[in-house]
Amino acid sequence: MQIIYNSKPKNIILNEKLSDYIKNALKKGYSKEQIKNYLINFGYGSELIDYHINFLEKNRTKRIFLITVVVFPLLLILFLYKISSFDITFKNGGIRISTEEVKNYEKLAYSYYAVGDYNNSLKFFLLSPNKNSTVLRIIGDIYRFNGNYNEAITYYNYSIKSRPNYPVAYYGKGVVYYLLGDYEKSLTNFLKAYDLNKRDESTAESIALDYIFLEDYESASNFSNQALKYNENSYVAYTFLARSYYMKKDYRAAIAFYQKAVNLSQNVNLNVLSFDLASLGISYLAIRDYNNSIYYLNQSLRYIELPHAYGGLAAAYLLMGNEALSEKYENKMNFNGFSEPEKRVLSLNMRNIARIYNETNFFNKTIQYYEFTIDLFPENKLFYDDLYNVYITKQEHGKAQEVLNRYKNLKKIETNS
Repeated sequence: MQIIYNSKPKNIILNEKLSDYIKNALKKGYSKEQIKNYLINFGYGSELIDYHINFLEKNRTKRIFLITVVVFPLLLILFLYKISSFDITFKNGGIRISTEEVKNYEKLAYSYYAVGDYNNSLKFFLLSPNKNSTVLRIIGDIYRFNGNYNEAITYYNYSIKSRPNYPVAYYGKGVVYYLLGDYEKSLTNFLKAYDLNKRDESTAESIALDYIFLEDYESASNFSNQALKYNENSYVAYTFLARSYYMKKDYRAAIAFYQKAVNLSQNVNLNVLSFDLASLGISYLAIRDYNNSIYYLNQSLRYIELPHAYGGLAAAYLLMGNEALSEKYENKMNFNGFSEPEKRVLSLNMRNIARIYNETNFFNKTIQYYEFTIDLFPENKLFYDDLYNVYITKQEHGKAQEVLNRYKNLKKIETNS
């Protein structure tokens, strides 16, 4: 329902939603000046805002009469004649927006987006009625940046509906599912994006990472190599290639690829460098090269105090027979402050340490580190299987069954929630 006022000042359209906003704001104690400052953000002049605030305060009865008897027929006539100087849109609360104002909304949205002010960017993108596939995808990106994953998926779907062969929208949707830990749906969208643009190294790298989580290490290697075809200096691709070879137990190949990743990332991304150095140290630990293992794990800790770097040092010293130093480093492990996606990556590294303990018959430590993996990534059934197999090896069948029951109960909770 809309109202138009044609007495001075002219050409302001309010709807019931906006009217309610003003009344509620006044009831809550907001001053006219505060309300005015808010509405000025939408392009209205100070005099016009004052006029309508006062009008709404004093003339509600008259306003309802104008809506039902005079204004609605007039708006209908104007609409039928398609007044060309205005775009009437119901998506923006019934506010009449000129073509020039539409362009300004879009310019403001892109300007805020360019400087990383995503909240203001989102506000003006949503105000603009001209939402093409690119704008819809960017709105999805902003929702993803803000952690609003359901809205992000919704807008990526809108973008794809508008342009079915839009690889960037499929890629963004794949990232959301990755962040949610749904690697199969993530992979489906990444593969669609890659099918539409096979020369995008980031998509190839993302596919490789999904395959690592899904334990298809051959496919992970293949897509890592594809990424290297497009960029031979991709430290990310070398990292995923190294991880794939590590999981295939080709530890020396893993060491070579991690070394390349370290050499390429040391002047670019210190976070990735720290992770790669820790993984390199654990790879040396897997072949029982303790000196190199300790060296690279300590190098990793120069940049970030990664828990698996401390865990690797604890394992190295325990395998060397130094229980005191092992305990010292293990006590320094701290999983606080990491995001959920980061914790899932950490879980893979803790799993590697657990496997080293398992290979060297330190079963209590094996169990301890598999419990770490479950704490970090409780939805991953493979970690429960790992722990189950350790108890079976120890012939502790009751505890093995308890592990399976823990996972079953978790899935029941997820199903009912």
